[in-house]
Amino acid sequence: MSPLGRGDARVAIIGAASPLGTQIREELARCRIAGERVNLYGSEAGTEMVLSEYDGEARMIQEPDVNEILGHDVVFLCETGKVVQSIVDEQDPEALVIDVAGGAVGDRPAPLLHSAEQAEALGEECNLLRVPHPLSAVLAEVLAPIEQAVGVERASAVVLRPASDFGEEGVEELRDQTVRLLNFADAPKEVFGRQLVFNVVPQQLFDRDGQVERRIGDELTRMFGWERPRFGLQLVTVPVFYGHSIALTVVPREETNPAALAALLGERSGLDVALEEGVATPVEVTGDRRTSVAQIRPDGLGGFQLWLVAGEASRAAAAQAIAAAGHLRAL
Repeated sequence: MSPLGRGDARVAIIGAASPLGTQIREELARCRIAGERVNLYGSEAGTEMVLSEYDGEARMIQEPDVNEILGHDVVFLCETGKVVQSIVDEQDPEALVIDVAGGAVGDRPAPLLHSAEQAEALGEECNLLRVPHPLSAVLAEVLAPIEQAVGVERASAVVLRPASDFGEEGVEELRDQTVRLLNFADAPKEVFGRQLVFNVVPQQLFDRDGQVERRIGDELTRMFGWERPRFGLQLVTVPVFYGHSIALTVVPREETNPAALAALLGERSGLDVALEEGVATPVEVTGDRRTSVAQIRPDGLGGFQLWLVAGEASRAAAAQAIAAAGHLRAL
């Protein structure tokens, strides 16, 4: 395949105004994919066109036309819905459809992307691909070397989500809430449904069915080929603009120690094992696509507690999706 930006594939982004769609747009522009080859669509029929941009150029996010979208070589599904399902059902076998939103391809079998090596091995015959949730990718990157070396008996995590997980609207609402509350005015609650500033909001208030937490657990089980689930997750949104913090507990199958775990993780080029440098908060990794492992210590119960911070988890996931498209089509 041609290097990114050197091919001629036509690209469609469905749900281009969503947080995931925005990240895909920005990453495509960063990879120098010409705007004339990229079309932006909403995800629901009957919606009005919305003014947006691509690589600094004003663009319209169009109402989705299934027949028109099916003429593209690469289609990124960044939201779910009836139109998206029609795109999947009527897909051209020669086109590559990438499910970034999770659940967009329904029950159709599709490889779950978890590494660049896997994308290279799939080959051009692959026409449907799932991209894991950004947090699945971050957690898998840390758990994989532990699973390979000593095995994971079980693991659990509490993830502190930033406002940026909800797109620019979330960032703006947190900023607006902060300003208004400091001026003794009512805070807007359209995005979070609650006051987020000076507060924490558990995932269950956004997602009572636990779909996101369940999706991440299922993806990790599938990535590692576990016969039974071994991972538990609690998501909490906190008044932070950018960057994820993760309290991860791992119980290994074989005996090990913090130094050995640090050595294992340090061999992963995508991780920054900085136990002594003090890189331990989201603000210190903003703009950095690597995950920093800031602490490893015994929990006193046979497991280990790790403190992780990830500055650009969502953008790293978008980059992985686009890199996979580049391996499989002339992007």
